[in-house]
Amino acid sequence: MPGVTKLFRNFFDSHVRPNNSPGGQHAVVYLAEQAEMAGITGIALLDYIDCGLYRELDCKTRIAQTVMDVARAGAGFRRRMILTRGVELSVRPENYSEAQEAAALCPYDLVSAACHFDPGEGIPAGEEAQALLRRCFDELDALCGWGGFDVLTGLTRPLEWAATQGIPFDPVYFEERIAGALSILTEKGKGLMLNMSDHPSPLGEIIPPLKIIKRYKELGGELVTIGSGACRAEDLGAGVQSGMNILLEAGYGSFAFFRARKPQLLRII
Repeated sequence: MPGVTKLFRNFFDSHVRPNNSPGGQHAVVYLAEQAEMAGITGIALLDYIDCGLYRELDCKTRIAQTVMDVARAGAGFRRRMILTRGVELSVRPENYSEAQEAAALCPYDLVSAACHFDPGEGIPAGEEAQALLRRCFDELDALCGWGGFDVLTGLTRPLEWAATQGIPFDPVYFEERIAGALSILTEKGKGLMLNMSDHPSPLGEIIPPLKIIKRYKELGGELVTIGSGACRAEDLGAGVQSGMNILLEAGYGSFAFFRARKPQLLRII
């Protein structure tokens, strides 16, 4: 597959969107065929759900369709590669009941979650911008405290937005806020998604991903999944090899994927 060079024997992409999900362009069986051709060990097919629109958009119907598609494709690819199913929840503070319902809707393998980030129209400045960023991390702490998911993603999204908008912020303060969220994750036994669609990050060396992964490990975190964020077959596995190198540099010898919402570890070999 163009753009993917296989360097490791164990190669699992934990973040792929099928065509039932917003932005997804290809059917589950086609994604599986292309992943097998690329030598990928397995993929997780995740339906994106904005929990604020969960009822309005009838998410249940498309989630049920993806679950059936993965089951059918899984039967054909058994012993050839691993296909898992799940959801990625975008959670707003007022929508925890919808998030809870969505997370329990089907027998998923993986539930990932992120705080819904919507800065609104215009670019805030000064104290207004700083208040927005602080509120985002308050919401992140609340999401981690809820803990109705398996892995957290989008950890630094508000700061990435600030960096792209030229909004200054105190990296030391926000590193402390990130460490606080990571501490809650490890206490609850939750994992962290290294989403390679976010790399290279606009944060650059301000708050590099390696530093965050190392901090998670220092706090006792063991469960890091790696995902490409692919919405089309051409991007399957993109960046996953780089993510594995980040984990090796952070001192990990394995990475995680999930079956029946239980973590499985694959050695980085």
